[in-house]
Amino acid sequence: MNDVVLSCRGLTAAHNGHKALHDVNLDIVKGEWLGLIGPNGAGKSTLLRSITGLVSHEGIVNLADGRCPTPTDVALLPQNPVLPVGMTVAEYALLGRTAHIGWLSRESREDRQIVSAVLQRLELTKLTGRPIVNLSGGETQRVLLARALAQQASTLLLDEPTSALDIGHQTIVLELLEELRHTEKLTIVSAMHDLTVAAYFADRLALIHHGKILAHGAPEEVIDAQLLSEVYETPLTVRYIENHILVLPKTHIIENSKAASTRPQSPTNPIRKEA
Repeated sequence: MNDVVLSCRGLTAAHNGHKALHDVNLDIVKGEWLGLIGPNGAGKSTLLRSITGLVSHEGIVNLADGRCPTPTDVALLPQNPVLPVGMTVAEYALLGRTAHIGWLSRESREDRQIVSAVLQRLELTKLTGRPIVNLSGGETQRVLLARALAQQASTLLLDEPTSALDIGHQTIVLELLEELRHTEKLTIVSAMHDLTVAAYFADRLALIHHGKILAHGAPEEVIDAQLLSEVYETPLTVRYIENHILVLPKTHIIENSKAASTRPQSPTNPIRKEA
């Protein structure tokens, strides 16, 4: 595979006394959005944390040049981050520069300029002095993203980045990430619970179940009704509406609906956005 920026080989990890990942082999391609899907507890979060070295694991996680990833290479936006009481938006975003600041050193003028530019890019300038714990859900998510972007890593790892947001804020955050992927030349790996959303935004999907990758490829290749129904242990139906993939519980589908259609002969993935 061309332009591989990070590879996992034989990745195995335990969580709370049981194996959460089993012999995972995965390549991450430069500039792509790779979506990790699968039921709760499948191993998605453990995979992301293993890549960053936050979880002890066996196997190999290497960059294209053979090095192990460092905080200057990959940035993780966790699902439930700790939000320090009393810390302002600007102070929290500045934590993203930690990987670039020497031991016992203080942030430089350049570090502050980088953070200021990120906050401006995410339209957070007016909130710089606000305590982070006093923000709305959508504002908090943007601040978490600001910290990750301030880290200036080329690969961004997202663990359910919109799980706590309403549909409006979900769309705003995901569209912002898609825009930043192109303008900032980012590679994105994201654990996602909504299969329809994952199919819309991701270039490629990896379906994880019981710590193993069962399928990976383009969304139209991985989003298979029978396979997903077995993995999620509930009847699911896959439909295409104007070439957009839609995954819904089968009992909620009106099979004869004019809006529902069968899989096209040559489906076009609507998410193939031009860089």
